[in-house]
Amino acid sequence: MKNDTTKIKAIPYSAIESAIAALPPRTRTLRYVGSVTRMMSERVIAQMEKLLDKSAGDEMALFVTSPGGASGTAMSFYDTVRHILKPKLVTIGSGEVDSSGIIVFLSGNRRFV
Repeated sequence: MKNDTTKIKAIPYSAIESAIAALPPRTRTLRYVGSVTRMMSERVIAQMEKLLDKSAGDEMALFVTSPGGASGTAMSFYDTVRHILKPKLVTIGSGEVDSSGIIVFLSGNRRFV
């Protein structure tokens, strides 16, 4: 048996996040990657609205990787999702979910870490 001494090159975490964010969304899968900002929240809410227009009864998934941000923005996101849009939302905490990122994570009906 040959001893494999090939070294694996480490990829910076921010590069991985950037690559994930650049991927096109799957049919019912959304991503909240990065700081909690008004722009990010509006983008995700707009995507949710499009999915709800297509088929309101189907479940959608939201991957959350966020170091946090403005708590007011996170509460606004939570209220919009839970009390206005009311999707069947599964949130998946992937990577770091800190500070106000937890509020975004809690917006799902079912949650997984």
